[in-house]
Amino acid sequence: MTASSRERGARRARTPAAAGLTAIASLLALALAPAPAGHARPPEASAGDGAMVRVPAGRFFMGERPRDGRDGHAGHFVTLPELWIDRTEVTARDYQTCVAAGACPAVDARQPRCNANLGAGAADHPINCVEWGAAAAFCRWKGKRLPASAEWERAARGDDERTYPWGKERPRNQLCWQREEGGAAHSCPVGAHPAGASPYGVQDLAGNVAEWTATRVPTPFGIEYVVRGGGWQVEDLAMAAPDELEYRADRPSTRDPTDAALDLGFRCAKGGAREGAAAADWAPGEAPYVFTPPSTSPDHKAIVELVRARMKAGAELRVAWLKLSGDWAYFEGHAAGKAASPASANALLRRTPEGRWELAELLVGPETDDHRADFRARLETRRAKAKLPQGLFSDPGIP
Repeated sequence: MTASSRERGARRARTPAAAGLTAIASLLALALAPAPAGHARPPEASAGDGAMVRVPAGRFFMGERPRDGRDGHAGHFVTLPELWIDRTEVTARDYQTCVAAGACPAVDARQPRCNANLGAGAADHPINCVEWGAAAAFCRWKGKRLPASAEWERAARGDDERTYPWGKERPRNQLCWQREEGGAAHSCPVGAHPAGASPYGVQDLAGNVAEWTATRVPTPFGIEYVVRGGGWQVEDLAMAAPDELEYRADRPSTRDPTDAALDLGFRCAKGGAREGAAAADWAPGEAPYVFTPPSTSPDHKAIVELVRARMKAGAELRVAWLKLSGDWAYFEGHAAGKAASPASANALLRRTPEGRWELAELLVGPETDDHRADFRARLETRRAKAKLPQGLFSDPGIP
């Protein structure tokens, strides 16, 4: 794919070069511990977890097999434990519920073609126009996580090394896509193409929207996240050979974590080798996703109440600065009222594995520049060890 394709109105995914693919394999080899091999069983929905599908433990060949004229293949065997994965992509309706709960950032209202902004007619279409961090936040809110790239490919390919989720037949009517003649001019309702289901009954693993995964990889453009499946938009299809299409289940691509495109969404997973690992486990040197939680969100309320209680402030606690990134939060605020004492608080907080917030550092005192300088000095060692993102402390806090 050419560099010019990156700059379309809705950015296209990139296929990594040999070095990028090798990095994916290396990351997965480190992150995914082996488990006993198993045999595929028929699709099975979880009675207690809604529309999720069980993907049994097993060993499969991930990536492309070597072939004549093909360079940079990253094929290798991977063994994975049992996994549960969403049967369909997350819908605009479900994502908007997370936004209303204050746990997910809203889709940009200035983008009228995004499904979240199209009303009831697109409620059953996949959510799109969301960055990586927004996708991770939704899955965390649901008690799930984004699937790793290997887990996604296992759910799509099973054990028989199929080229596409439905088999080796080239794409036709098995997916939602903008074909050379006719086809979709936008996304489709999730699950609308059952002929494209994977061996385990997972829907829309090709077409509709490409999907974020939890796997990150260095590329010539910086650290990016692996995207799988390909979206409904197809560029230069008439010139592309069938095995070069983005819908192949054995070929990853990558996108910048700040991409929020019309053809990009996600689904969530549970269980597996990464159960309990933070979805926002950014690599050293990356610029993590940082955002301000809405005042109605559970995180916002829990953090403010925790700091207020430790300050022993009987009055209202006014927030001057609150930022979240992964499992870290930074707070600046002051107690309302002239008689409030102490007046100001600076706090660094960390989310526990159980999902509760705890204070890592707290300094209360007068609302002065010296107060902030004292807190800066206290945080220097912790910032270096935890590799805390700069965006947590931007103005008006730590520079």
